[in-house]
Amino acid sequence: MEQLIDFFRRLGNSDAFMPRWVCGDWSELHGWMYIISDLIIFLAYMAIPITMLVFVRKRWHDVPFKPVFWLYILFIMLCGFTHLIDAIIFYIPVYRLNALVLLLTAVVSMVTVGALIFVLPKALAYKSPAQLSVIVEEQTSELTQRLDELNRLSERISRKKEQLEHFAYITSHNLRSPAANLHSLIELSKTAEDPDDRNIIMEKIEASAEAILNTIDDVSNVVKLSLPQVEATEVRFKRIIDEVLLQNESELSELNYDLDLQLEVESLVYPPDHFRNVIQNLIENAIRYRKPEGQLLISLRTYMLNDRVVFECEDNGIGIDMEKNGERIFKLYKTVNEDSKGRGIGLFLVQNQLESLNGFINLTSELGKGSKFTVHFGELDNNM
Repeated sequence: MEQLIDFFRRLGNSDAFMPRWVCGDWSELHGWMYIISDLIIFLAYMAIPITMLVFVRKRWHDVPFKPVFWLYILFIMLCGFTHLIDAIIFYIPVYRLNALVLLLTAVVSMVTVGALIFVLPKALAYKSPAQLSVIVEEQTSELTQRLDELNRLSERISRKKEQLEHFAYITSHNLRSPAANLHSLIELSKTAEDPDDRNIIMEKIEASAEAILNTIDDVSNVVKLSLPQVEATEVRFKRIIDEVLLQNESELSELNYDLDLQLEVESLVYPPDHFRNVIQNLIENAIRYRKPEGQLLISLRTYMLNDRVVFECEDNGIGIDMEKNGERIFKLYKTVNEDSKGRGIGLFLVQNQLESLNGFINLTSELGKGSKFTVHFGELDNNM
């Protein structure tokens, strides 16, 4: 303890030591080379922390591991002071002060090394500029994809809104006309006395009531088949095709027809009701719009295209004048044949269902040469 007290009491006293110039055989060149080198090193050691402080002053919030940063600055400064004192000793032998500075430098250096070892795992976890660039590109690509999905969703919503407005208008019109007619006929029946007149009025009442019921059935079908279905299961093309053919067996048994079946893709995961409605409508359209004479040919194919399952239904029926009726095909209550038994709702539902599940349908047709419907089933969302 006495030595420690004496050490600090005589910290700046150099009486017990000799200046370095007189200790040993120093030449002018050797001595000044030593002194100038120490001073230059000292200045360099001082310039480094000053430069770092100027940089950090403007980027303080971005600097990680601030305690380690301050320890490093202190370590560099103390290293510089050891060289400064080493040069001073040539004239003033402050060896006690030199020992103290060396001790402080040693302690700070060890603390700095410990701090560096402690933060090394965290520092290694930091991403390099190249890694950050890759992450930014991936996130940008993902964001672009999300924006594209949102745009497609927005388009589907806009299209759905337009379809619903159109459906509401047409439904209202189709209900209003027979309802008004029904009301008039009921009022007329109250004053009709002739039995024949009453029978004619009753027939017209039944026709109006049937028109109202048909419209209500259409509304029910559109609402039921347009609702999103949460559960999707594996559905097999061959099974549904066989069921549809069996359902129409009585009509097909009277026809001369040939079925060409080429199923490269045998099944897919899809809402069963939507899937069946698509297949059924297309096959029944081929049967309904056949030519009066000759053999009916129906070709059904499945294959993959651009990661989508594609279903084709082609026939050699009466065909459609696409230039005249192309825009009417998938409209509600629009038919292209005056003799048609359909009410113009089947293809509307097919298109509506496919688009609600990210799919779409195309039609190529020529009057007198048949039609080909091409269905591109969409990839289902994660919640399907």
